[in-house]
Amino acid sequence: MKKEPYTSPITEYTDEDDRQQGLANILGIGLLMIILSLFLLDLPDKTSLREVSGQLGEPYVSSTACGKAKCYFIRLNTGSTQMVLHKKTNAPLKPGDNVQLLVKYRADISAYTVYEVNRGGVTLKSYSQFVLENNLWRLFLFIAGLGLCAIAFALRKKPDY
Repeated sequence: MKKEPYTSPITEYTDEDDRQQGLANILGIGLLMIILSLFLLDLPDKTSLREVSGQLGEPYVSSTACGKAKCYFIRLNTGSTQMVLHKKTNAPLKPGDNVQLLVKYRADISAYTVYEVNRGGVTLKSYSQFVLENNLWRLFLFIAGLGLCAIAFALRKKPDY
């Protein structure tokens, strides 16, 4: 009786199988990045935004609403009430400015996020600029995912005819 030498399941795979598995992994990671970037986009419907106007108060820093990170807030005096705005804009605003804003309430930080700033009839930051700034890293994630998918498709072996 002739004994066959023991072969490990790992040695049964060829370099081509390893290459195909690596390309499949790259493609899977790229597709996952694309799906994540699309899932995490912050694109509020413009009709769901609330239009408010008032005079800006002094900005302040709070770490209670945002956990360990510091959040910059600013109060908006709308006449009868005060609103707390999450200050993510680098628009040239000063305390005392009369502004018109498009805002949406965020319960996680108990403040309104600003999506458009108008001062004196002039748009300082438009809705599209805010959406682009808020989603910039998601856009890079999407482009990187597309790049990985393109690399995986470019490196796969062409069939021999």
